[in-house]
Amino acid sequence: MVFSSPSRTWKNVPCNESRTPVTPSARLRSAARCPRATISFPVSGRAYRLKYMRRFMSSSSYHAGPLPDNLPGRARSLDVHVPRRPSATLVATMTKVLPAFGFLTIACWSLPSRAGPEADLEAGVVFATRNDARIPGNAGSDLSLVDDLETSPAPAFRVRVGYRLGQRHVLTALYAPLQVNARGTLDRDISFMGATYPAGSPLLAVYRFNSYRLTYRYSFVWRENLEVAAGFTGKIRDAETSLYGIEARRKTNVGFVPLLNVHVAWRPRGGAFGVLFDADALAAPQGRAEDVLIAATWRARDNLELRIGYRTVEGGADNDQVYSFAWFHYVVVGLAIAM
Repeated sequence: MVFSSPSRTWKNVPCNESRTPVTPSARLRSAARCPRATISFPVSGRAYRLKYMRRFMSSSSYHAGPLPDNLPGRARSLDVHVPRRPSATLVATMTKVLPAFGFLTIACWSLPSRAGPEADLEAGVVFATRNDARIPGNAGSDLSLVDDLETSPAPAFRVRVGYRLGQRHVLTALYAPLQVNARGTLDRDISFMGATYPAGSPLLAVYRFNSYRLTYRYSFVWRENLEVAAGFTGKIRDAETSLYGIEARRKTNVGFVPLLNVHVAWRPRGGAFGVLFDADALAAPQGRAEDVLIAATWRARDNLELRIGYRTVEGGADNDQVYSFAWFHYVVVGLAIAM
């Protein structure tokens, strides 16, 4: 998005690699892939707001008509909210992963006794101690959403449902969304996805990393007070790094990541209080990913367990298209139900 002071207009600018011509034919070719967005900014103490209700043609391009002629002066700050949309690539990737878990479910279906559904819910607050980006990875400017901009703590939650097949086999599905926003100004020019943001201009950076996972694990140790299990996780990441200012650029990525899963639950002497350790992690030359939970647990009833703990999520990738590494810390509470 570009604010032009003489003409006072917002021009159609895509958030990806290149500009899209501001013509009706170009808009008709955009295939309605851009979600509705709201932009608000204060000018001389008064707030003005433009709302996009149209759906345009190129991926992630935005447009609004002329601004009112009576806007006094130049916008001093910018706040952009972009609602999210489901990704067709996500659906395509899921169709490749689900058959493997379907086969595993059928293979384990005949296992005897102790079968039943499980679910747990977790909520808390997330803090970032690292969030570095350079896009493209071989030509962009280094930008830290933590050191260069100000990243506020954000609410977070995750939902997991599963089914225990027999005593030792468990299948689970997890949905874990994550989004943090960073605001501020820089004392230097930066290049992001081919756009240049001059020093001193207000910036809004959006980092989103939604995670969808399917996990199978086997309990090698299964006792009344101790469970030690390991398995594998198929993770689909739906990631985005966006930068808004005098330009708007948006980098998205959807992909499949295999992970190893480790799960340890211990209740000393079979009492009500215990400790839980759960991790999905793997490292490779292309990048790494770790998601680790350490929590104290309390078994309120036979089928209900409450917990409070600390979760850390770290990882990233380094290639010609993108350099991105982040480290997040959660303070969480949760509950687990066996049905």
